[in-house]
Amino acid sequence: MDEERRKVLEMVAAGTITPDEANQLLEVLEGVAPVESPDTVAAGYAGAGRQDASAAYARGMREAGFDDLPPARLRELRRHGVKPEYVRELRESGFADVSIDKLIELSNHGVKPGYVREVREAGLDDLDLDDLIELRNHGVKPDYIRELRELGFTDLSVEQLCELRNHGVKPEYMHELREAGFSDLDLDEIVELYNHGVKPEYARAMREAGLDDLGLDDLTELRNHGVKPEYVRELRDSGLTELSVAQLCELRNHGVKPDYLRELRESGFVDLDIDEIIELGNHGVKPDFLREMRDAGFADLTLDDLIELRNHGVKPDYIRALRDLGFSDLSVEQVCELRDQGVKPDYAREMRELGMLDD
Repeated sequence: MDEERRKVLEMVAAGTITPDEANQLLEVLEGVAPVESPDTVAAGYAGAGRQDASAAYARGMREAGFDDLPPARLRELRRHGVKPEYVRELRESGFADVSIDKLIELSNHGVKPGYVREVREAGLDDLDLDDLIELRNHGVKPDYIRELRELGFTDLSVEQLCELRNHGVKPEYMHELREAGFSDLDLDEIVELYNHGVKPEYARAMREAGLDDLGLDDLTELRNHGVKPEYVRELRDSGLTELSVAQLCELRNHGVKPDYLRELRESGFVDLDIDEIIELGNHGVKPDFLREMRDAGFADLTLDDLIELRNHGVKPDYIRALRDLGFSDLSVEQVCELRDQGVKPDYAREMRELGMLDD
């Protein structure tokens, strides 16, 4: 502190600052005893001319428009990094009546005059300081604002700009949505599509696959369930052209592939509804199982018959062997019972050879 006091006294002696300014400066430097007049120090410090940074700061703040700041407030501004040129540039940007507290807040949040100027040049020229702080805190850059406005989004509020930025929605995404035909979406709908990973090319591909009347919720549901455009296209190529979004999602959830549906149809099951198709798939009834059952002699099996046979582990070879022994009129229930009891065709043949069974 003695060294700093000496420098202040040297400036008084050199006429660089007045005694009042020296007293202000010494108070900023944590309360050194006041200087009474230039004569009290001139003799001991004549010829000194080095300018103290603290005095320059106080003078700079006066020149920036703050004439009567108490020393404590000067200390506070300096501690928060508020420089005179910062104040001056803010005033030049149109903010002439900024309070000390607001200056500190702006500086703490990194709102620089250049940022203020660029945001205004981007088209937002009626913002207050709180708006600027909010935009800066959410990482909204002037280029982001400019690109959105060039796309026609000229009426977005500060809150909406921040929401778009928080969700990572880029201007090009919004542009591509419009090109894909979604020109009437509001902000919440755009954010929802983006959050669910619905890209413009996905919406476009779905339309090209034949789903040309999808709404926002439809696209979101299809995307959430992993329904891809090629899946829709293949299903429609298989003849299922009237599937709803819910049915598409249900088929996808149960792992029903287009090839499975096509093979079912080729096997004669052309009138199955979605629930029946899913039930067959869930029970592991494959089209080749159906074909082999028919080849083994069961030509008129129903959906329930197929599921029952599959659940009881009845294989086509088992039925064929029984029929080769003459058991050609067994019902599905009887075949399942034999299989459950572990009755093998060889056992039936041996019992017949022993005369225990009728021919």
